[in-house]
Amino acid sequence: MNSSEVIAGTSVLLAGFLACIGLLSMSRETGKGQRSSIGDVSCAFKLSFSPEGPAFWIWGFIFVSTFLNIVYQFQTSASLETQAAALLPSNLLMGSAWLFAGLWSYFFTRRELAAAAVCLVLVTTLSTTATFLEEGFAVYKGVPHLLLVCLPFSVFAGWTLLAASLSIGIYFKSQQVLLAKADVQIGECKVPQPNYSEEFIPLALALLGIGIAAVRQDAFFVLPVAWGLFWIDRSDFKLQIARALPVLASVGFFGSSAVISVLVWNA
Repeated sequence: MNSSEVIAGTSVLLAGFLACIGLLSMSRETGKGQRSSIGDVSCAFKLSFSPEGPAFWIWGFIFVSTFLNIVYQFQTSASLETQAAALLPSNLLMGSAWLFAGLWSYFFTRRELAAAAVCLVLVTTLSTTATFLEEGFAVYKGVPHLLLVCLPFSVFAGWTLLAASLSIGIYFKSQQVLLAKADVQIGECKVPQPNYSEEFIPLALALLGIGIAAVRQDAFFVLPVAWGLFWIDRSDFKLQIARALPVLASVGFFGSSAVISVLVWNA
């Protein structure tokens, strides 16, 4: 890979990132008019495992870290050509993932929930594949690369894994509401009745995240999943144990994975 290929791949990542920001801004503007905001729709079809508001602060970190990732790649394109043979396809996939993330916000605010769920499934598939191809954790490439390339990729992929499950759940809940012919006011946020059949989803997500992270020796991938599950509403005491299990498993894995990764890098 030469520097021009690195620049080309980074340009695609930048284009997808900017497209996502543009679509997100468009969605917010239309949400002020006839359409609904992301928060309004999420509250109207809130799930029993939906995280509380502070969980979504992670998007601030994702946007900033991705911007720094792009700047870093442009500035170090000459040296990256010998460090990251798979960076071009990874950037192509990640740029596509950002584009679909923007399309998700476009469909979600228009309550086209099936299309929104499909978009997020594509986002998490593309972003997870990109992190696999880049292999920043399997082959140690230095601290700057680890923090400015691997970390943004992994956190984005891990968080969209959780977000995709929520979007799918919201779609099915909206269909249940239609079948029940219930009158749901968009913008009205109610605490959902506990649905114990949903509780396997956070645990399954955590186990999937742990499996992916273990294969890649990636301690960062599982962190956003644990972060989101940590902010699940625990007002129902009976659900606390079920919801705590994936969080504890994720945190426990992070500690052990970090130790294993350090030992592998130093071997």
